[in-house]
Amino acid sequence: MNKLKKIKLIYILGAGHSGSTLLDHLLSSHSMIESGGELYKYLPYVSDTLSVRPYDNRFCSCGEHINDCGYWKTIKDVVATKHGTFEVDLLNDTSEKFGIYNKDVIEEMLKTSGKVIFCDSSKKLTRLEALIQCSLFDVYVVHLVRDGRAVGYSHYKKGHSFLTTVRRWKRILDRHGEWIKHWSKPERCITLRYEDLVDNPSIYLEKIVKMVGLKFEPEQLQFRKGEHHILSGNRMRWSKNQEIKRDKSYIKKISWYQWNVANIVFGRVLKQFGYSLSKRE
Repeated sequence: MNKLKKIKLIYILGAGHSGSTLLDHLLSSHSMIESGGELYKYLPYVSDTLSVRPYDNRFCSCGEHINDCGYWKTIKDVVATKHGTFEVDLLNDTSEKFGIYNKDVIEEMLKTSGKVIFCDSSKKLTRLEALIQCSLFDVYVVHLVRDGRAVGYSHYKKGHSFLTTVRRWKRILDRHGEWIKHWSKPERCITLRYEDLVDNPSIYLEKIVKMVGLKFEPEQLQFRKGEHHILSGNRMRWSKNQEIKRDKSYIKKISWYQWNVANIVFGRVLKQFGYSLSKRE
């Protein structure tokens, strides 16, 4: 019996608002790497009957509504042929069909794009563990980290508690760090700060693609020129702006009280990842 060939997969692990959408676009601008964004949200995007996601909030990054996007129509048709419905759940990691459903969707995305390696920017650790355990994927991890104060401010602008968000950021980083420390394949994992990525994108993209056996392509930096079919993520996926630039606005806009509380309570983690406790740009 022939051994089943595993799909090579780059998984972006991290907290929300850490730059995964940008990294996703940069990686999937490689001629051999395809991405669907936060793929675990496939069902809420494609289903008209099972989704609670508002109809007008289900747009592909190509600009088309998910029901009108030719790329996703192709994927849905093939999945429906294999499973009798395109409404398969890629989120439920306790399902016996979790691996098969994910494999069939990803396999068709690779075939449709003509690429060979898949990037999943779902960020969730439980999903990563399930993808590894189902033994259908050859998994590589990019652990993406961003200054927790920037993450907190990003949520704060949307009306959420700054301190609660930074607490969540610390818990996530601690949990991810422990998992990485005990993973049996540390050579398949790169920890990357968002700030380093935007300051020197070519250097860090080269490290990531080298990990999966590819060479860096300068065209990756022109990520707006290609077509992407990414689900969910930051609104930048619809922007036309090509500039890769660090957003430092949070340093000025966070109050001194918020800044000092974050430093006192979470200073250990901030320093662990090389973030200054000083409030200056």
